[in-house]
Amino acid sequence: MRYLLDTSAYFQGRLNAEAMLRLKELSADERLTICMPAMLEMLVAARNSRDWLQTRNALALLPRVELSDPLAAVDLHGALAQRGQHRTPPVDVIVAATAAEHGLTVLHHDRDFERLTAVSGGAHEWIIPAGTGH
Repeated sequence: MRYLLDTSAYFQGRLNAEAMLRLKELSADERLTICMPAMLEMLVAARNSRDWLQTRNALALLPRVELSDPLAAVDLHGALAQRGQHRTPPVDVIVAATAAEHGLTVLHHDRDFERLTAVSGGAHEWIIPAGTGH
């Protein structure tokens, strides 16, 4: 199984040893990918330009996947709106649409992906159990 890294899983990996180990294993096995919107979200947390560059270089080692048609994210958002669930963070919608297009499992620590993948038909996996971590 291949995974698309969400920001929530990335930050759990910085704060939680179990999550960090999981990220290292998946990365070493070349089963972890990233998309540009999530990468930008992760880079926002950089403390300074040096930290930004180190983070950017580390994330650049992951294979990148992107939506072939950005309107797929808009359509997923529309499907959420039909359920009254459209107040979902835009980057999460893009991550879920990207994962669904590429047959990837979203690796996360965010309940939004339970709803998103139920609508997108994609798959999701908690990096560590819900309710644990930081």
